[in-house]
Amino acid sequence: MQKCINVNTIPSQQQCFAGEVSIDTLPNLQSSLAEKGAIGHYSIVCAVDTEGYTYLEGKATATVKLICERCLNVMDRELVSHFALSPVTDDEQAKDLPVRYEAIVVDKEGKIALADLLEQELILQLPLVPKHEQMNCNQLWQKENFEAQRPNPFTVLAALKQK
Repeated sequence: MQKCINVNTIPSQQQCFAGEVSIDTLPNLQSSLAEKGAIGHYSIVCAVDTEGYTYLEGKATATVKLICERCLNVMDRELVSHFALSPVTDDEQAKDLPVRYEAIVVDKEGKIALADLLEQELILQLPLVPKHEQMNCNQLWQKENFEAQRPNPFTVLAALKQK
């Protein structure tokens, strides 16, 4: 995997990047996962549009293991991110971007760390509360079982009424 994208070379030629990244090398994303060993895939095109804006357009995907908050079992979740970014150096440039692009800040040399970009895009695809679909979830408790085990609190009142 290439480490950086140099946006200063994009105006002279269109660049395409594609490959795989080990999710284990993305510590902020890995800390949210149930298991290690996932592999992410990416493809990015860097070019200049007709209005003169430099952009990075691409897709990042990974199938990761998360803990279902409903049943506490491990579940697979596919993360898919489609993005269109334009490199900027400050907030003023970011304000002037067309709405089709999100800003991405570059360092003083005009480079973007590819691993950081992919990690941020995949983190944004994580669900707030990971859980299976209702039908596929093996819940630890079932409403029927829960209600059957709990005694009715009004049985004492019924006994008093009969006296």
